[in-house]
This record gives sequence, C-alpha cells and structure tokens, in this order.
Amino acid sequence: MNIWTAWTDGLANILMLLSGHFGFSQATAIILLTLAIRLTMVPVSIGAALRADRNRGRLDALKPALEGLRNRFKDDPRALARQTMALYRQEGIRFLDRLTVINLASQAGFGFGMFRMLRTVKVKSDFLWISDIAKPDLLLALLTGAIMALTLSLAPGSHTQMSLAMLVIPVAISIISVATFPSAIGLYWASSNLVSLIQTLAVRQIVARRQR
Repeated sequence: MNIWTAWTDGLANILMLLSGHFGFSQATAIILLTLAIRLTMVPVSIGAALRADRNRGRLDALKPALEGLRNRFKDDPRALARQTMALYRQEGIRFLDRLTVINLASQAGFGFGMFRMLRTVKVKSDFLWISDIAKPDLLLALLTGAIMALTLSLAPGSHTQMSLAMLVIPVAISIISVATFPSAIGLYWASSNLVSLIQTLAVRQIVARRQR
C-alpha cells in the first residue's frame, strides 16, 4: 500500500468511524472531518498568508527601484532578471520558502485526498434541504461560490491586486464543479471554504493591528 492510498483509506476510516461509531450522519461526518483537519492547518496557513502580505508590502515599496531597473536594462533581459533577483534577496523577499511549500502541500494533499475519498466511498445521507448527498445540489454550489467570493474579496491586498477576472473565474469554476459533483463533495468544499473565510478574517485583523 502506497502513502497516497493509506492517506485516502485513513480519511475513509475516520469518516466511517464518525458516522458508524459516534452516530453522526455521513453529511455531518464530512463537515466535522473537514473542519477538524482544516483547523489544524490554520497556524501554517495564517503564517503563509502573513508572509505573503509582508512580501506584498515590500514589493510595493520597491516599485520605484524596479521601474528604474527596467529602464536601465530594457535591452538586456538577462541582466534585468539578475538585478531584480538580487534586489529581492537584498530586501528579504522570497516567493517560495519552506512555510509556503508546507502550506501548499498540506492544502493540496488534504483537498485531493478528500476529493478522491468522497468519489470512491458510498454515501447515502440527507442534510438540511439536501435529500441525498450522493446527488448534486445547485443551492449548495451557489453557497460554496458565495463563501469563496467573500473570502477572496476580503483577502489583504485584494482591493489593489485582484482584477475582476481573478475573482470571477475561480468562483465560477467552484460553482460549476460543485453543481456537477455529488453534494458530499460540495459539503467538503463549502466547509473548507468556511475555514478559509475565518482564516482570512483573522489575517485581516493581524495585518490591521500591525499597521497601527
């Protein structure tokens, strides 16, 4: 058994434990499993978000210097790249450090693992207005997209760096995907997005306190 199979089987076993041993419905078990694992990842995610915000601030401060380099080396792309990277190193700007890699890897590992697991296990449960989580639900898809849109729009720096397309495209993909897949996946996606929203609000508060 490889690591990936062990991971997805482990998620399936936890889901069965919550729904079989503790008596939760499968829908509630999916939500609880998602919230529990995502919340354990919040410290790393917040750390990565704060580091990204710090990089944004330093890049904003470097705009005049970067513009000067572009004018100076406009005919020498290699020299421009070398000088730009040297300036980034001098100012301590790193776009892919260890914390960022850990955050991306953990998010991807959990997300793909839950998706794979929920595509393979047999689900049969209702939840609120959803009569069967094995079937898609349009309202759940719209709710998932709304939470994602709110999260993206509230992210620090989004008002200056995020174009309308950068907001609409991922939200549209999210809505279409959830409206296509079983609601079990939609419940995971919505729960995960809810944690992302809470995390974004926390990051906004931390950034605001630092700027006072």
